[in-house]
Amino acid sequence: MKNYILIVLFLFFFSMCTSEKSTKNEKTSLADSNEVVTTKISSLPKIEMYKEINFSEDSLIELIRLDSTFRVDIPYATDSNFTKTTLYPCNKCLIRYKVAKALVNANNLLKDKGLKLKMLDCYRPLSVQHKMWKVYPNPVYVADPNSGEASMHNRGVAVDVTIVDLSGNELDMGTKFDHFGKEAWPSYRNFSDTILKNRDLLSQTMLKVGFRNSRSEWWHYSLKGVNFKVEDFPLPCQ
Repeated sequence: MKNYILIVLFLFFFSMCTSEKSTKNEKTSLADSNEVVTTKISSLPKIEMYKEINFSEDSLIELIRLDSTFRVDIPYATDSNFTKTTLYPCNKCLIRYKVAKALVNANNLLKDKGLKLKMLDCYRPLSVQHKMWKVYPNPVYVADPNSGEASMHNRGVAVDVTIVDLSGNELDMGTKFDHFGKEAWPSYRNFSDTILKNRDLLSQTMLKVGFRNSRSEWWHYSLKGVNFKVEDFPLPCQ
């Protein structure tokens, strides 16, 4: 009988120890799991977007902070442009808020087709317009900065754009950006059906959301019904 009681007591204490150890292991496992989740979350890339939209229609904003899927590749931020000099200190697309909203709508239309917009130029300081005019003083392709109108780029209401697939490959538009010749005119139709369809897709998309096109450049569009003042402050590169 005495031995029996000792055995029962031994089994009782053994079970208590096992239970306590299991609880500790469970807590440790749970803590480890939480730590892993935290690590995974903190290591995800952060896309800085505008969280609160308190802009007026004429506010100049960075386009990709409304929609990070836009491709931004500004030739004027390099020396690979018709002036052969670097005109912008950084590769950024600033544009009026009202124009940006229309661009987001255009980009969304293209996303449904597995495509998106590539920004080639946006807001352009007036001083840069003077540099362009000095190199190529032809109002058919470069707006005269000494005129009362200057360029719609200087007002932050015009963009130069093309279409790319989701891997960033440009659709064939028949000429390169800033081709100064009749082949760049939207009315020029001596191209293959594929090129014409690509051009038509771009123009139809942009016109549908409120832009008008240029008579001499397939890539140039300005938003209708807006005419904000000419600006000359440099691109913020911080």
